[in-house]
Amino acid sequence: MSKKFVFVCGLHRSGTTLLASEIARLDGCSGFHETRVLMDEGQFLQDVYPPDTKAGGVGEFGFSEASHRTEQSPLLTDDNIRRLRDCWRVHWDKDARVCIEKTPSNILATRFLQTCFPGSCFVVVKRHPVAVSLATQKWSRTPVHRLFDHWLRCHEIFEKDKWHLKHVHELSYEEYVSNPVGAMDNIAKFLGRPPVEANASQANGSYNEKYLARWRNMVSSSWLTPYYHRIIDTYEDRFLGYGYSLKEGLGFDLGEPKRRNKLVGEGVKFLANLGKPVARGSIKLEVAIRKWRTR
Repeated sequence: MSKKFVFVCGLHRSGTTLLASEIARLDGCSGFHETRVLMDEGQFLQDVYPPDTKAGGVGEFGFSEASHRTEQSPLLTDDNIRRLRDCWRVHWDKDARVCIEKTPSNILATRFLQTCFPGSCFVVVKRHPVAVSLATQKWSRTPVHRLFDHWLRCHEIFEKDKWHLKHVHELSYEEYVSNPVGAMDNIAKFLGRPPVEANASQANGSYNEKYLARWRNMVSSSWLTPYYHRIIDTYEDRFLGYGYSLKEGLGFDLGEPKRRNKLVGEGVKFLANLGKPVARGSIKLEVAIRKWRTR
């Protein structure tokens, strides 16, 4: 019996875990479950290529050239391909017709995986950069602008790589939240499987709103407001190309960029870029000030 291999990827906190679990519920599908590795991610169940933690981890891996693996990778030897298949095979139901692997950072390794698993399918999810960045900052401990840069870099690489893929389905976290049954129906059709009702209880739009509300507060009343205004001026047009806005929903008009804001904003970016220790200090100080102001 021939098997179909499906790879679910997107940046961390974009909804990959939710999607992978829902796809695994489709008839004849099997995903990784109770593997005793972090989030049941396939990258930690093999020893052919290094996990993203070796490239800086969440919010950083995309800056490493080594994270972008294609069909030209020196790792693509017959022995390595066989080894990768064997590492993952033991975690799938042997009778499953569709085998699912989920690793967020594989958004930069789709062409590599397609070579290892010919005919494989890719389900790639994106989510609002504000939600992704603020949700992962607790792990990366890096400034917001660097997380925005990381979001853009990874998605820009994928935009070029996807033209080399034979079977790819794209969706957004927001699309899933607004219509989980419809989103899963589309994925089932893409994979040639009969649909099942999505677990709507896991699809909660408030998850995004929590981070967007925090962003509005940061932009309007943070001691780093000039920095955040500068970030919006810098990144808004680039994110609009992906259907997202840093301005929408703020509830007020930023007005024309002021020279003072630009200077202060660039100054904060400079300090943040000096290194993670400075960034950590800035993040901790801002959190402390926020708490003090709400007392």
